[in-house]
Amino acid sequence: WQIYNQQLLPSFNEIKNDIRELREINRQAMVDAQGSANSRANQAIIYTIGLALLVIVFSLIFAFYLTKQILRPIKELEKGIKKVADRNFQQQVEVASEDEIGVLADEFNEMISKLQEYEKLNVKKLLMEKEKSEAVVNNLSSPLIVTDQDHKIVLINETAKDLFSIKQDVLDTHFLEVIQAEEIFEYIKNPDAKEKKTFKLKKDDKERHYRISTKQVIDEDEEYQFTVTLLEDITRLKEIDSMKSEFVSTVSHEFRTPLTSMNMGLSMVINEDTGELNEEQRELLEAAYEDVERLTELVNDLLDLSKIESGKIEMEFDKVDVNDIIEKTLNPFYKQAEEKDIVLKFKQSEDNVFAYADPSKISWVISNLVGNALRYADEGKIEVDAEIKGRRVLVSVSDNGPGIPREYQSKIFDKFVRAGNDKDEKSGTGLGLAISKEIITAHNGRIWVDSEEGEGSTFSFYIPRFGYQEGKDE
Repeated sequence: WQIYNQQLLPSFNEIKNDIRELREINRQAMVDAQGSANSRANQAIIYTIGLALLVIVFSLIFAFYLTKQILRPIKELEKGIKKVADRNFQQQVEVASEDEIGVLADEFNEMISKLQEYEKLNVKKLLMEKEKSEAVVNNLSSPLIVTDQDHKIVLINETAKDLFSIKQDVLDTHFLEVIQAEEIFEYIKNPDAKEKKTFKLKKDDKERHYRISTKQVIDEDEEYQFTVTLLEDITRLKEIDSMKSEFVSTVSHEFRTPLTSMNMGLSMVINEDTGELNEEQRELLEAAYEDVERLTELVNDLLDLSKIESGKIEMEFDKVDVNDIIEKTLNPFYKQAEEKDIVLKFKQSEDNVFAYADPSKISWVISNLVGNALRYADEGKIEVDAEIKGRRVLVSVSDNGPGIPREYQSKIFDKFVRAGNDKDEKSGTGLGLAISKEIITAHNGRIWVDSEEGEGSTFSFYIPRFGYQEGKDE
């Protein structure tokens, strides 16, 4: 035991300590090796990340460069297409590549070359058409004026310039700044709102008559472009018409005396003042008497028309109650309407309808319109109405008779025109509506008809409301 304690135990402890030191050295070596491995691993990660970032940056730079190189010709094409869309056919795309983009650029440049050729041809053609149109317009014998939406002149021919004494360039100038003609301007503003009528202009101290014709030009999208106004010189026609009117007036005067004698003579014979008549003689004489009556009526109408046209008939304008005129005018027609089973009605819509007019002439017009309605209708109703429309008084006569064929409506107010559905060819002279139109025109009014065949007709006219006649205030 002593040996163990003195020799073996110290040796054992020494060996145990050595082993512990060796184990500690081994552990420390392992720790150092682990730290070194971790350090190398971290460095490897850092190097890998750095390399990856470098690769990514390089890739992005390369991708951006490559994309720019690829998109550059496409951008050039886009710019070229935009310029072509703006009708700039001088653009050429320069692409040096031989890939699909290069082929597309070559095709685009070829297309541009063809468009340049087409443009030159089109411009040349347009210039030729423009010169041709201007030549045609300037050689028109009638004045022609073209205005745009703002009523500015876009084209005017030499005849119009000469008529209105225009020396300077007036294109893109408002119509009224160049031509002081309110009447023509009204037609330009409302080409479909008024019927065609004539007006007078003085040129070289000579009075000339013109008929206005206006037409709006609409494009394929139904949008208004401009208005064409043509002034037709009808001075010669007016002179011929005046000569004709004078001739008709003279002949009518010459007819009146013998017709009066014939009327009186036939009347005496029919009344057996000269002796008894047999039935056959009476029938022949009554037929002759009716024809004389018709001729007398025709002569009287011709004389009235010629007086109105020449301005020789006197108009006695005054403040008149239109309702009162209508009531008095209709009184003789009620019995005639009752005999034909027609309801004749004055549809008075408002009181105090005062106009500035000649009462006898307006009564004549209403009488003529109602008489025509009774002549053509077999049954149904006829309505007469008067109402105030702003500065005007509107009078209308409506019926549910056979109506007027469309081809007659534009000329029903001309002389000797009767509607195509006239059942009695011997009725009327064909002058009643012509005289009515002249009377209403003399009142600074207008008369027209709205009709559908088989559905009746409405004849309407307007005359100045009292207080709003030309040159006066209310």
